[in-house]
Amino acid sequence: MGPAAWPSRNPAGLRRRETALPLQSSFGMKSSPALLLLASCLSFACDAESSPLSDGEIAYRDGGEDDGGEEPKDLEPYTQQFHAALRFNHPENPLVFDRHCLDHAIAGGSPALRRLINSLLHRHRWDDIESKVEWIITNLLPLDQVSLEAVAQAAVDHILPRLDSKSIVGVGTGSTANFFIDALAKHKMDFDGAVASSEATAARLKGHGIPVYDLNAVNEIEFYVDGADETNESLELIKGGGGALTREKIVAAVAKTFICIADESKQVGILGEFPLPVEVIPMARSHVGREIVKLGGDPVYRDGFVTDNGNIIIDIHNMDISRPLVVEEKLNNIVGVVTNGLFARRPADLLLLGTRDGVKSIVRGA
Repeated sequence: MGPAAWPSRNPAGLRRRETALPLQSSFGMKSSPALLLLASCLSFACDAESSPLSDGEIAYRDGGEDDGGEEPKDLEPYTQQFHAALRFNHPENPLVFDRHCLDHAIAGGSPALRRLINSLLHRHRWDDIESKVEWIITNLLPLDQVSLEAVAQAAVDHILPRLDSKSIVGVGTGSTANFFIDALAKHKMDFDGAVASSEATAARLKGHGIPVYDLNAVNEIEFYVDGADETNESLELIKGGGGALTREKIVAAVAKTFICIADESKQVGILGEFPLPVEVIPMARSHVGREIVKLGGDPVYRDGFVTDNGNIIIDIHNMDISRPLVVEEKLNNIVGVVTNGLFARRPADLLLLGTRDGVKSIVRGA
């Protein structure tokens, strides 16, 4: 089969790979954001050795040394950085690869990040790709691993003195919660086990040798630790970008203390920038969608996604959530809704926020 071109105008399905970004510091090249994005996409796609994109090619519109300049004399630093061949002075900015590669999923893709970026690009309506990429690099890429590792460790440090051999820890779902699991595993002999809010979390806990209990077999949970997609100053949250909102809400309801860990980009004045997920019984999808429209939201069916409970997700865009508790109750009153991703009736008790200056602790009501 012939090659397929993957245009650079819709990068939202790919999660960033940190090592592909700091090009200027790596070898002093002046790269436009378009090349940065192309390189990052292909480099991330080829992260796994078995990736079908490993023979891909980046075709770049301009020369590499400056805007419209000549092709660099030494291409070796570029190919080492991008893990791909480059063609400069091309009429377009495509990623080129064999057509059969489209049959393979890209390992590590982040559906939650994809929805967030799509929402941001739609809302800001930039006229050119370079402005979009610059905004993403400036505003999304600072959500770095170091910050998440720091808040995860802060959560472990907070709960560890209060744990004993009978303690059960509730654990959330998602990339932030995964950092917490990895940090908690170093102290697995200091507590009894955990209750997981998703099958993925249960698998990760078991992989670390941490016993996982069914919630029905547990008398109490002292702490529940999880991330969030958004939080306001009252520690009311939007959660469920990964689709585990119902089980997360159940475990949070049982726990005595709910600790939310997040980076500073998740703190907002009014909830709703991030699409609000709603778990729905499949046969009620159309009915629930119509009711959401009546409430002023724009419902979008999360195509192909099935929750651990066998249900579907509808993401609500452009909804007024200035009164989170009211919105949470109205959505939950729709027949066919299992629950929604607003944590207003059960907000977090403690927010550990990763900032550029370190971890900030915010206690609800303080």
